[in-house]
Amino acid sequence: MTAAFSQTTRALHRDGFRGSVLSIGAGFVILGAWAVWFFMADVTVVESSGDAQLAAASLPRPIESPIAGRVVVSRLRLGQAVQEGATLVELDSQALRLQVAEEEARLRGLEPQLQAIRGELEEEERGLATAARSARAARAAVDANRTEAEVALRVARDERARMAAMQHQGVVPEVDLMRAAGQVEQRGAAVKSLRVQSDKLHLDERTTTSDRGAQIERLRREEGELVGDVEMTRARVERLEHEIAQHLIRAPASGVLSSVVELTAGAMLSRGDQVGSVLPAGRMRIVARFAPPQAIGRVRVGQRAWMRLDGFPWTQYGTLPARVSAVAGETHEGKLRVELELLGPPPASIPIQHGLPGTVEVEVERAPPATLVLRAAGLFLARSDSGAGAGVGAGSASGASR
Repeated sequence: MTAAFSQTTRALHRDGFRGSVLSIGAGFVILGAWAVWFFMADVTVVESSGDAQLAAASLPRPIESPIAGRVVVSRLRLGQAVQEGATLVELDSQALRLQVAEEEARLRGLEPQLQAIRGELEEEERGLATAARSARAARAAVDANRTEAEVALRVARDERARMAAMQHQGVVPEVDLMRAAGQVEQRGAAVKSLRVQSDKLHLDERTTTSDRGAQIERLRREEGELVGDVEMTRARVERLEHEIAQHLIRAPASGVLSSVVELTAGAMLSRGDQVGSVLPAGRMRIVARFAPPQAIGRVRVGQRAWMRLDGFPWTQYGTLPARVSAVAGETHEGKLRVELELLGPPPASIPIQHGLPGTVEVEVERAPPATLVLRAAGLFLARSDSGAGAGVGAGSASGASR
C-alpha cells in the first residue's frame, strides 16, 4: 500500500498543472475572439420574399379587334416573334374592296375628262391672247392711218381757205377753189371711214373677248366640277381604304405573343374583343411583394439584392444579382410592391423569361450580432407583453360578463 501511494504522489508531481492552464487559456482566447466578433463584426441582414417573379420592363400589350367582323385568316401562334404593325388577323372586307374598285374606276374616267377640259381651257386662253394682240395691232394701224388722214384733212382745209381768199381777190380762178373744196370733202370722207373702221375693230375686239371669256368661264366651271368630283372620289377611296385597314388586326408592339386565342376562319369578333397579347421586347426586371413589416422603412432604392429561381437550384445555376430600383409608397392587397433591376448579364444556363418565379433577398443593413440579439430579445418581450395584455384584457372582459 505504501509503495502504490508513493507512485501516485510522484505521478501528480510529475504532471503538474500545465495541461489545465493551457486548456483554460485556449478557452479564454476563443471566448475573447467570439466576444470581439459578437460586438464588433458586421453581419449582413436580409429581408426575403418568396412572392417574386421575373417580368418584362413593359407590360404585355393587348391585341384587340378594332371593329366587329368575320375572321378570314388568323396568324396567331403562341410564342411567335412579331414586329410592330405586323398583320395577325384579317377580317372580311370584300364588300369594301369592291367599293374601292368602283371608285377607282370612276376616278380613272374622271381624270381624262379633267385633262381634256384643261387642254381646251389652255387653248382658249391662248386664242384669247392671240386675238387680243391681233386686234390691238389692227387698231393701231387704223389709228395711224386716221391720224395721217386727219392731218391731210387739215392741210386740205387750209388750202381751201387760201384758195377762197385768192379767188375773192381774183388771183385764182373759181375752178381751183372748187378743186380744193373737193380735196377737203375727200379727206373728210377718208377720216370718217377710218373712224368707223376703228370703232368696228374695237367692237369686234370686245365681242371676241366677251365670247372667248364666256367660253373660258364655262370651261373653268366644268374644270372646277371635275376637280371636285375627283377630290371627292379620292376621299371616298381613302375612307374605304381606312375602313379596310380597320379589318386588319395588327401587332401593337414588337415582341413575342405571350397569349393567343384560337381563331378559325368564319369566327365572329366583336369590337374590342381581345385575341391575344404581345410581350414587348426589352430588359427584364424583378417584381417582388413583401410583407409591410419587412419592407416599410427597411427596403430602399439602391440596396443590393439577389434572386434564386424556383425551378433552377441556386447551388447548380447560381443566383441573379439585382438592385432595388423602386419601392411602392403604399400596400396593395396587404403586400408592398418592390421592383428590382438585374445587374450584369444573367448566367447562360438560366433562360431569362417573363413570369419565372423565385425568392428575392434584399440586403437591408449590416449590424453586429449583439445588436441583432438585443433587437430579437426586444421583439420577443414586446410580443410577450402584447400577449399578456391581451390575456388580461380577455380575463377582465370575461369577469365583467359574469
